[in-house]
Amino acid sequence: MDFFEHQDRAKRASLLLLAFYPLVIAAVTIGIYFALRVGLMFSRPSVLDDATRDALLYGPFWLPNLLKPVAGLTTLIILTLAAYKSLQLRDGPALARMLGGTPIAPETSDPAARRLRNVVEEMALASGLPVPWIFVLEQERGINALVSGYGPHDATVTVTRGALDTLTRDELQGVVAHEFSHIQNGDMRLNMRLTGLLFGIGGLAFLGSGLLRGARYSGSRRNGGVLIAGLGLWLFGSLGALAGGIVRAAVSRQREFLADASAVQFTRNPAGIVCALRKLAGRSGSRLLHPAAPQIGHMPFGATAGRFLYGFLATHPPLRERIRRIDPEAALDIPDDNSLLENIQTSHNRANRSGGIVESLAPQHTPAPQPFLPGVDQREAPNGTKRIVHDQPGSGWQASELMGLPTREHIALARALREAIPRPLAKAAHTPLGACATVFSLLLDIDPGVQGRQLRILAECELPGIAAATRALAPHAVSLEARLRLPLATLTELGLTRLSAEQFRSFCAAMDTLTKIDGRMTLFEWMLSKVVTHRLRPRIEGKAPRPIRHFTLGPVAAQAAVLLSTLARLGHRDEPAARQAFNQGAAMAGLHDLELLRREDCGLRKLDMALQSLVRVVMGRRRILIDACAATLAADGLATVAEVELLRGVCAMLDCSMPPLLPGQRLDRQQG
Repeated sequence: MDFFEHQDRAKRASLLLLAFYPLVIAAVTIGIYFALRVGLMFSRPSVLDDATRDALLYGPFWLPNLLKPVAGLTTLIILTLAAYKSLQLRDGPALARMLGGTPIAPETSDPAARRLRNVVEEMALASGLPVPWIFVLEQERGINALVSGYGPHDATVTVTRGALDTLTRDELQGVVAHEFSHIQNGDMRLNMRLTGLLFGIGGLAFLGSGLLRGARYSGSRRNGGVLIAGLGLWLFGSLGALAGGIVRAAVSRQREFLADASAVQFTRNPAGIVCALRKLAGRSGSRLLHPAAPQIGHMPFGATAGRFLYGFLATHPPLRERIRRIDPEAALDIPDDNSLLENIQTSHNRANRSGGIVESLAPQHTPAPQPFLPGVDQREAPNGTKRIVHDQPGSGWQASELMGLPTREHIALARALREAIPRPLAKAAHTPLGACATVFSLLLDIDPGVQGRQLRILAECELPGIAAATRALAPHAVSLEARLRLPLATLTELGLTRLSAEQFRSFCAAMDTLTKIDGRMTLFEWMLSKVVTHRLRPRIEGKAPRPIRHFTLGPVAAQAAVLLSTLARLGHRDEPAARQAFNQGAAMAGLHDLELLRREDCGLRKLDMALQSLVRVVMGRRRILIDACAATLAADGLATVAEVELLRGVCAMLDCSMPPLLPGQRLDRQQG
């Protein structure tokens, strides 16, 4: 199952959940109606006249004059409470703060926090995802972690202090990979919706208990009707919450199995996540002590409610079963003490000889490098320009097959890239001012005259001190290897998210001015400016991505023509080759009536406008579009590394993550 199928499956689960919710509301409404009717029958005589009491006692069971207000009021209460909780959890950081989380400071001197930040950044670089916010639950000594948010644009990784202090780097990497798989598989939105919807239903039980307490403390013997109504609200609200909890637990257990398998596939290191799971059996376990923890019990890496919750209500599979599916030899019963931890090193050795899931996802031998695209090999051209060579020109390999599937080699490459970035640039990238200066330094022209004009413009910018900070970083940025520029830009995302909305607008305006100052825009300048703003605008301005509007490519055929024409003309200079590449891409997209646009009708600025419409196409059709882009770029069997990076930029603009290109790799179509 690939990235797009995981996304579709998560959306289907969300739709089933939304379909189940009205059924629960209807069942709860019927129960409350029955309880209220009985309660009115036993109410004080002054509450009802004789005719109404006779209608309740001897009339039909369904009384429209009573059922309609009960149904309306019940639905209103549930939806209001659900909306309140959803508003409270408006984004990923909001949930982390609700649990008492604090973001990692840019200048933190805590080595455990820096290690966590490094691991998260490496995962983001390896997967092509935006760097998520990172929070730490300082008061929680249990070993746990979770990811929250409604999509990659507001994803937040939250880790307990117990996990930071207890787990090794490999174990922490396994846990973070588990959480990243929830981002990749589209689980976050489902988990956030579950939290809001179940809070709405459970709120009825809270109201019922309030009525019971009120009737009890009033001391009147004539409050039998209120007691029965309160009991009904509490009982049927609790039953509704129980039914929702069973659904939540069933969905959560399956998603946890999938995330474990994805983490093994991600890291190719089953020992890391196996040992992390084994450490959950320690004295601290995975419990969260915050009062709000039960509301989000289905979201963390480990169960938060102790070991007494099993069966239909267990939000997580038993630890032994999770371990068994990864490594049957390491599966064991979870004891009540720490004696298990003495054998952690033994587990490392046995996990590497595992079968089951690991046998297929993490072979014993070192896996052969996986290429960026099937049938593609990176070679050196005679002039030293790196090219991507496709073995079967015109065969139309499918780039979407690798979407969301980074490997251990990608993680190793990401770590090497991060460590190769000069320290002044890497350090500056984590602070707001330094992140702005880092991006601006990457846009500085090598021509001294143009660079001087750019620095003078920054001196007039509304960001105080930005010109001096950019000038200090300029020598490091100008001499930076080309392969390190985009990774460095990715590392600035956490720093840039600390900007206010007004500061971000000033940053975007300055970046736009710097790219246009010499009257031309390079491919890198376009990618840097558009990808950064596309990823950060929803996070800083609080605007959710635009909703899906198109379920086929037909309504956006004109925009698809701009995209494919731009790629065809960028990758092929002569007209016949560009036309052939365009036709191949259009055929793969199923848009056979498209015509190659003239050069003046396509370009980077028009490409930007086209992508703003194409991102609103349903995910499955975007998959076809990405395959068409890849086929267009490599129609003649050759594509430069810059063109493949352009493909990654297009994928980012379409909200689809693609791993970076691995050097010297090859995979034939026959290989798996």
